[in-house]
Amino acid sequence: MIKHSIWLGILVAVLGTAGGYFGWRITASSAPAAAQLTASATQTFVPMPWLAGDAGSSISVNLPPSLQGTTIPPLLKEDASQHLQKTSDVRDFFDFLLIAQNELPAEQLNAFALQQITAQLTSASAIQEALDLWQRYQTYRTALGQQASQSSASGTVDEMLATLNQEQALQQQYLSDVAEVWFAQENKENQTMLERFKIGVDTTLSEAEKKHRLSALGPPQENQPVELSPEATERIQQTRQAEEAWQTQYADYANQRTQIEITAGLSNDEKALQIQQLRRRFFSSEAEAARALAFDRIHKNRN
Repeated sequence: MIKHSIWLGILVAVLGTAGGYFGWRITASSAPAAAQLTASATQTFVPMPWLAGDAGSSISVNLPPSLQGTTIPPLLKEDASQHLQKTSDVRDFFDFLLIAQNELPAEQLNAFALQQITAQLTSASAIQEALDLWQRYQTYRTALGQQASQSSASGTVDEMLATLNQEQALQQQYLSDVAEVWFAQENKENQTMLERFKIGVDTTLSEAEKKHRLSALGPPQENQPVELSPEATERIQQTRQAEEAWQTQYADYANQRTQIEITAGLSNDEKALQIQQLRRRFFSSEAEAARALAFDRIHKNRN
């Protein structure tokens, strides 16, 4: 499974260990054998109302390079009433698709997701439920990214606990119907990991006391890595690095945007125009500019 946790990236930075900014971890999936993607595939998609662009035309998307050599497991299933089974497998399925988010504009990424969803589900109700979850999961992840840009990588344990609580609040805000199934175990493990860290840095405890308290928490959780080809692993690492670079770029842009927002003597229209021009200077592609605008809206709504 691929899991995304902002606070874990903060903890990794504090501990000085290796890991991506977002604290992604890849563990073995218990899913059945997955369908192999082919590098030469070009697929046509049925338009949906929530896809950007002309709803009267189909969208053709090349297979994302980062997914070549990997597999997208058939994790989506319907129940007896032809509704989507909202298991943790659905989240794993979305995480596989999102590996390609830095390669495809939002319109094409949504089209790619639509094709993969309709390849695994047959009933209209299950497909619509999957699409709804896909949209909300992306919104949740965008909110997590905004949270990460406002978090300190050298924060205290209490600050990291606050960040974890904020993450859980976002889970309830955007994904309340699946929050327990998707995040409960992960949140519990994260909480325990922070408690272990807090005990480890507590200078008021003797080594014997630390050992006793750590023992009471049980053995540390270990994750078994999924088996990927070296080429696929390298592409995923490149995707992570690209995400880190984008977050840094957005943080620089956000600092300059804030300066415009607090500039006296400018009307709201003048500020909006200058921010739009600033966004175009920082983000050359329409997809990146649209993503930055989405982050801006979250920032505005939270302040």
